Amino acid sequence: QHLLFLHTMLPTTVHPALLRKRLLEEQSEQSTKEYTKNKHELHPSRRITHQSHMAQWKRSPARSILMQFILKLNEHAQHKAIHDHQWSANNVINQTLHMLDQVQEFLDKFPCEKDTSLSRFGNIAFRKFYDHLEDHVDSLVQQVLKDTHFCNNPAVTKELAWYFKESWGNRTRIDFGTGHELSFVAFMACLWRLQLVHHKHAEALVFTLYAKYLHVVRNVQQKYRLEPAGSRGVWGLDDYFFLVYVWGSAQLVDHDRIKPSDIHRDSVLDSQKDDYFYLGAIAYIKDVKKGPFGEHSPLLNDISSVPTWSKTNSGMLKMFEAEVMDKFVVVQHLCFGKILPFEEESNDSKELVMSNPLEYMQCKDSINEKAPVQRVSTEVTPQGPLADE
Repeated sequence: QHLLFLHTMLPTTVHPALLRKRLLEEQSEQSTKEYTKNKHELHPSRRITHQSHMAQWKRSPARSILMQFILKLNEHAQHKAIHDHQWSANNVINQTLHMLDQVQEFLDKFPCEKDTSLSRFGNIAFRKFYDHLEDHVDSLVQQVLKDTHFCNNPAVTKELAWYFKESWGNRTRIDFGTGHELSFVAFMACLWRLQLVHHKHAEALVFTLYAKYLHVVRNVQQKYRLEPAGSRGVWGLDDYFFLVYVWGSAQLVDHDRIKPSDIHRDSVLDSQKDDYFYLGAIAYIKDVKKGPFGEHSPLLNDISSVPTWSKTNSGMLKMFEAEVMDKFVVVQHLCFGKILPFEEESNDSKELVMSNPLEYMQCKDSINEKAPVQRVSTEVTPQGPLADE
């Protein structure tokens, strides 16, 4: 009726297709106005709901922030074993480790349902675990933030809580995939963006925090038999994880004894799996999957023929961008707020200042004097983007 009315009011030379186009443009403009009006709400929101949104995602501050963060941790992981020494941590990292311990306690509270007919694949007790985590995640995050400038900032709490909650799988499908792993990395990147962790804590983020998350989330997967989310079967790199191979191959760059082909030597896996993510992931696959390695993991098998870990690592990074960061089916579930914005934020935000994708955020309400905005380099160099205190 709207189109018919417009048609009677406009010259007869206007084609109906043009009228439809104008109406769609009006609707799009209205949606943009509604988003702009509500974009300062506390809860982060989904912005990638259609394949056409991928172009904007690839230009977004959030993607740039995440990739720079991943590259920086990749740089800091090189030539280091997990247990080389006690990595430098701070209270925020220690509180997050305690939060992961509490997730493990939640896991112990909810045994698997014995009636397996209730679900074809994963055990439905996972939903009870997830609901319990969802009920407590805000308070857990507040414990992490309690001694920081953001202790009374609900927007920061909600955004961190969302990323942490999404790190454990999908409640409805009872599955887990690389998108959930990416959510935990987004949680860590938020701590960095808020300047709650610094350059000197980079190794602790990889070898302590991510390693602990990997341990606990594998317990969740095994207990509730979480299905691989969007698995490509034998043609995928791994059913659940990707960054374990990125940072794991970085650890082994220029290693004087261990070569990529050594993943086929059980003696190497047994002796080194606790110190190197890559070898630990291979050992885990061999433990849970039966049959020849080349049959159930042909991609990893082919990669083992690459001559050096340096080439393996660079290839893994390219594959991660293509198969995770730039895959609609993975990133469509991400939500965006003020810390990881989908688009540029204006400087007049009442709560947070973020005029550049790689500037850290300041909470005006929690600081008496207006702090200067610190710009950091977008280059992957020893000076940035993980800035010193």
